[in-house]
Amino acid sequence: MPLTLGLTLHELAWLIHESGARAVVTIAKLARQPGSDRSSTPSLQHVITADPGKPLDRRPTTIDVKISGVANDTALPIFTSGTPGRPKGVVLAHRNVLSNTAQVPSAPL
Repeated sequence: MPLTLGLTLHELAWLIHESGARAVVTIAKLARQPGSDRSSTPSLQHVITADPGKPLDRRPTTIDVKISGVANDTALPIFTSGTPGRPKGVVLAHRNVLSNTAQVPSAPL
């Protein structure tokens, strides 16, 4: 589930708690911020940190994946912007994600 870096730690904790997320990927600087303890996010089991100063390995890889399910199966949850109230959880199906990615031109590796 994508989260925006413009949120406060309290807002991020609320979204993590509401979603029941068990893992978060962030940068080390944010993971060490004061107030970033996990007491308000009991479902969170893993905080995975990345270093924005190091490039990601973008070499093409081949993965043998067996896909099961149908286009209307749940792919991922997202939250609305919260205007005018609290953000609301929305579930995207695989069909939604495939439609979104088909609209984005591919970048060269």
